[in-house]
Amino acid sequence: MAPTPPLRELIGKYLDQAATDADMAELTRRLREDPGAADAFARACRRDAWLGKRFREEKNGAHFRAALEEVERNGPRRRGRRRFAWAAAAVAAAAVAVLCWAVFGSRYPQPQATGTFRIREGGTLRRGVVIEAGSKGAALTLGGYCRVAMDPNGVVRVSGSQRRERIVLERGRVVCDVDRGAGQFSVETEQCTVSVTGTRFAVELLGSEGEQVMLSKQVLVKVFAGVVLVTAAGAQQVVAAGEQKLVPGDLVITANDLPLEVGRRMTYTFANQAEVEVDGDADGRRAEGEPTGELGIAIVDRRTIGANTLCRGAVRFGAMRVGDFWVAVGDDGFAFYNSFGATLPESKFPLPLKEGTVFEYESTRGKVRARVVGTEAVEVPAGKFACLAIVREREADGQKKVEKEWMAPGVGTVKVSGDDFVMTLARAEAPPKPKAEVGAVVLNTFDTPDPLRSPLFPRGVWMGLVGEPGRSSVVDIDPFTGGANGTPFCLRWTYATIGTWASAHLPLGGDGRTTPVDMSKYKGISFYIKGLYEGPCTVTIHAKAADADRRTMIHIPIQVTKQWRKVVLAPDTHPQMKGIDTRQTYILSLDDAADEPAANVIWLDEIKLLIKDNKGDF
Repeated sequence: MAPTPPLRELIGKYLDQAATDADMAELTRRLREDPGAADAFARACRRDAWLGKRFREEKNGAHFRAALEEVERNGPRRRGRRRFAWAAAAVAAAAVAVLCWAVFGSRYPQPQATGTFRIREGGTLRRGVVIEAGSKGAALTLGGYCRVAMDPNGVVRVSGSQRRERIVLERGRVVCDVDRGAGQFSVETEQCTVSVTGTRFAVELLGSEGEQVMLSKQVLVKVFAGVVLVTAAGAQQVVAAGEQKLVPGDLVITANDLPLEVGRRMTYTFANQAEVEVDGDADGRRAEGEPTGELGIAIVDRRTIGANTLCRGAVRFGAMRVGDFWVAVGDDGFAFYNSFGATLPESKFPLPLKEGTVFEYESTRGKVRARVVGTEAVEVPAGKFACLAIVREREADGQKKVEKEWMAPGVGTVKVSGDDFVMTLARAEAPPKPKAEVGAVVLNTFDTPDPLRSPLFPRGVWMGLVGEPGRSSVVDIDPFTGGANGTPFCLRWTYATIGTWASAHLPLGGDGRTTPVDMSKYKGISFYIKGLYEGPCTVTIHAKAADADRRTMIHIPIQVTKQWRKVVLAPDTHPQMKGIDTRQTYILSLDDAADEPAANVIWLDEIKLLIKDNKGDF
């Protein structure tokens, strides 16, 4: 057996581009197994880059220019023999020739780009600009020795300097091919810097799609040839050909990583799976078919009960609203339930969740054994995410059922694959921020942790009332219809009535009878309204009469249409509002009454109180 070459010799062969396949395999093994070897390799690469720069400076005539300047200042040195003078003249002539070649014949290449792309904020391609790749991707060439392929919709900023090229990756993936010995190159992200002196590798930001906000901040580094140096959080690691590294490291999901904010919406697509057949025989692999349905999920309520958090999720399959689900989160785990108060969960997970976790639980579908088998990068229509891969096994009808689920921090379930189906994340929408309006304050946003409660009057909660027993009047949150101006949720009032009245009722003081609130600084109310059917409706304000101790109710008729319509109620447009003392206001409600059978669904959104100015006007 041939002796193992010393580490110094292997590094020297690599830097001189003289390493054989066997040398590269041995070097890769030592770098992976010996931290000291990896450190020595990193120092050698930095030293080689510095020496390369010095050599290029001399090659470009830097030291000859210094010699010429000295000759011009002091004159040529006189020697005892004439041949030394001729030699000095020859050296000076050679220096002038090299200097002329350096100045006129060796121009450093400017950055170039091809493919579909645009430069953010316009201008020409130069250092410091941001390049956004189009739908077919783009390619950059930097310094003549760095070739960067950008995936469609990727974004990079061109940086660096001559022989020290650098890009900053803002979105997407780049595949980089760098000539060895020509100069340095690095790719920077918020999480790490990937440095090379000559190799082929890819850097990808996981969890971004199009213009969406980054959902899962992970960086995947893959090396196809040579080695790269990954620097993150002050530590360095060498990644060799055929290897990949996830930055900032192993995934861990905690309670803070669960996407359970009120207003968050997720959309999944379903598809069938079938065995892949080759020459009529199933080969054990499964292939996804065409999407067969769409599942929408929205978090519509969030409450704290002791040390636990309880969240309610609305579910829509296709166009049909199905039963809600509940998520209970504690310090040691979280579980999904099909109904409020259910004793057995649909699924359950311990916390923190990380690679190697093994757990069991009793569910509505039987006893489940599960384990986290590793970390995987999963690509779905919503983007590409770094996920924990979880395998579940359960017994059903005497047969073992196996499912695999991929879960990402801050995103939740990205993909689920069963024996005959696959569910993938199509869209993930974070709760939008409420839109401010000058001269108004929001009475209800419907995307708060307790969405039927008014954040302005915390004791007031929307409820449905009906004049006679047996009729219906239900107030709830609609997370799928969409609000008037892009808000995620709106109020939905569903009712049926015969010869009586029905109401969507907000008691501002909590009980609606004995506790009034002061609304004297508000001069009116505005809201958006639409209905399943067109027809009349009434806004009722219950308050103390303006000129007596008695209470009174004012009724303002409005017209409901099938499209969102803004309604503004104020004393100058509705004189009946002057008949109440707004310092003692009890109830706001939306009412309907019918002599004949009547039913409707009415939506309300962006309910705001209009503030008086110093003059008592809007």
